[in-house]
Amino acid sequence: MDKRNIEMEFCDLSEVHSSFDTIHRRKDGTTYHVTVSASGFDVFGDGNDVIMCICRDISEKKEMEEKLRLSEKKLRTYLENSADMILTVDGNGETTYISPNCEKICGFTADDFIGKKTSDFFLSKDTAKAITTDPFMTSLSDDTSTYGTFRMEHRDGTEHWYGVTISKTSDE
Repeated sequence: MDKRNIEMEFCDLSEVHSSFDTIHRRKDGTTYHVTVSASGFDVFGDGNDVIMCICRDISEKKEMEEKLRLSEKKLRTYLENSADMILTVDGNGETTYISPNCEKICGFTADDFIGKKTSDFFLSKDTAKAITTDPFMTSLSDDTSTYGTFRMEHRDGTEHWYGVTISKTSDE
């Protein structure tokens, strides 16, 4: 926040109830992130307004946020550039996320998958039925990874076999 914005923030001291993030400078010249909380009030009722400011060092929080942002960016890069289609499904078997490369792999867009059961995309009703009753799918009740192969019709109408690895994850 620049000097002019700070002056505007505090122009009427009695109305000050503000919180904002800014950067402070130490005596040695180094900088650090802070959250400033300010409240204005008339302590003695004589019209002489007072501002109480509390500055909290949030450098560690900012550093953790930056590490998280970089980690998310790295994960997003892995997902978007993987040669494999990566997806998540909820407890009902409906797709909640699918990597954007799905269109290159099977011709369907991510929007085609989201909210639908993955078994809806397998080649035949028999295959879909076998998958939903197979121990392969029920392995999700434990913490093991399972591998299987399934046929799926590409958007262009051709039949393709796909290897699928299922691993249980938790939102916790």
